[in-house]
Amino acid sequence: MRTDKATIFILFTLFCLANVAFLNRVPGLLGDEASEGENVYELLTNDSITVVGERSYIGPAIDYVRVPFAAVFGYTTLALRIPMFIFSVATFWLAWSVLKKQFGETTALYALTLLTFSPVYVLYQRLGWAITLFPFFTFLIIWLAQQSWRTKWLWVGVAAGLGLANHILFLPILVGFISGYITFAVVRRLLLSTNRSTSSQSLWHTVLLGVITACVGFWAGFGMQFAVLQLHTDDQGSIKATTQLFSERVSDFISAAPLYISGSSYVAQYMGQEFTPSITLLVVIVLLVLVGVAIILNWRNPYLWAYVLGLVLHLSAMLYMIDRFNLRYFTTFALGIWLLAGMGLGSILRRVPKMQIGVPPLAVLLLLWLAGGVLIPFLHTGGAVAEFSLGNRTNDAAAFVDTRPLISCLRGKGPLYSENIHIWNRLQYLSHYYDDLVVVPEDRKREATVQVAYMDPKISYRGGICPDLQHFQVGN
Repeated sequence: MRTDKATIFILFTLFCLANVAFLNRVPGLLGDEASEGENVYELLTNDSITVVGERSYIGPAIDYVRVPFAAVFGYTTLALRIPMFIFSVATFWLAWSVLKKQFGETTALYALTLLTFSPVYVLYQRLGWAITLFPFFTFLIIWLAQQSWRTKWLWVGVAAGLGLANHILFLPILVGFISGYITFAVVRRLLLSTNRSTSSQSLWHTVLLGVITACVGFWAGFGMQFAVLQLHTDDQGSIKATTQLFSERVSDFISAAPLYISGSSYVAQYMGQEFTPSITLLVVIVLLVLVGVAIILNWRNPYLWAYVLGLVLHLSAMLYMIDRFNLRYFTTFALGIWLLAGMGLGSILRRVPKMQIGVPPLAVLLLLWLAGGVLIPFLHTGGAVAEFSLGNRTNDAAAFVDTRPLISCLRGKGPLYSENIHIWNRLQYLSHYYDDLVVVPEDRKREATVQVAYMDPKISYRGGICPDLQHFQVGN
């Protein structure tokens, strides 16, 4: 099948609609988003230049990118998420360019569809926090490495450095993709494409020059953030402690993997309810079978092995670095599985034209699945505060609930405080937009006349201020 411009345009249009729909309210403003948004406020109100982000391991560059959006939209949810939508659009076209060159148009289209219309992507890549940029930097690095520019390795290094400066957990992605791509794609392709008359010395001279150039670019992008990491260590975990628990996390991940791969936990983060075990198993089986097909039908393609090896190494490094399970940490891995499954589907349909289904209908089917299972229920209920499993711990969906009813309730009610840091972060950020929303810090919490907490789903509570709130309880 030869891709015409209409097909990719329709797919891109659906992609934009899916990622921009109800962006201001689905999900509600997250506490971590608000915490990063507070940096934007400080940038605009302080006279000095900031070189430290929301944490020592999160760079401030994205905060500077958010500044003009805060100037236009104010300190709102949209101001944090629209920049991520723009990066997501760039990711779409980078991924299309990369995959088309590596696997051909048909396989690339199906891989792109399962990647960007998966529940993992649609539900988590709309969030306005720094870690959302991981797919963008990943495909940017690969796209730059594919170019024929003489200075391409300098820019590959810069992109890698900026990606790591954006968030330290980009390091496992660098470990995976640099190892996989260089070992199975760049070096192998360079060796195979080198003219026989070219000496071995000249070849390795070229390789060494590329490595040195990439390192120079990397430190240009990451140098400042590296200094910040050395100077501010209070919010960084213990390497010794995480190393000791590595085998335990591997065991926990094996049991939790079906929830991540299927997208079940990503849906549960919105609605507090996971897929049934049978649905989870069915989705995982279909995806893994397609991944197997991708490997079998593309075993001679070095890029396929680059993705497979990169994904395995990425996951290993991630489990080594983290001290607890969080869905955002496993987003890249889950997206990688959906990408490989799309390669498998495209590889089948490329060989059996009579079985082909158009990629726009496939994208629509995935979106209808998400609309029925997440969007419509969320718009109706505003989310949930129920708990769900993450493997080695439980999490609750309260972080994603709609905060608009709460803000409507609290405006003009006097000084506010919450013992829950995620609630407090939301209120603090939004207080810069609403003049009548007054939030006090912890050292002045005794001045607060209104206290805010999550509703306990196990307790029937209908007293206090705004008793009709679904997910919060507000009292004096």
